Amino acid sequence: MDELEEKEELLHGLFSTAADTSSKEVFSAIAQLQLQRLTGGGLRILGEYIQDLRPDGCQQLLLNRVKNSFIAYEQEMLIQSILSYDDDVLNQKLLQVLRENESWDRGAWSYTIRSALAEQDLYL
Repeated sequence: MDELEEKEELLHGLFSTAADTSSKEVFSAIAQLQLQRLTGGGLRILGEYIQDLRPDGCQQLLLNRVKNSFIAYEQEMLIQSILSYDDDVLNQKLLQVLRENESWDRGAWSYTIRSALAEQDLYL
């Protein structure tokens, strides 16, 4: 196992333990903190837990990360996390952010993101 795999396994363990043993508020605080610092694979792992648990307090942070990120891989994961909340107001804010920041709209990522939006009946 290489160093990256070890780090990803550790993150899975930490987030899983926090999700299983902590109150929803504690996991939300952990997720909010980590949303501000994780990138790449770590952000992907956190996104999986956010999509599953939908902790309160992460919605605006997710929107801010989409708005300020120029890495399509990260934007796609963040968008999937936002869509998992199934919140009409949040989804409209997401569409506004995507209209303002079109860095996500390139190559295969554009298709993937547009498909995810279409699954929620959201179109740009």
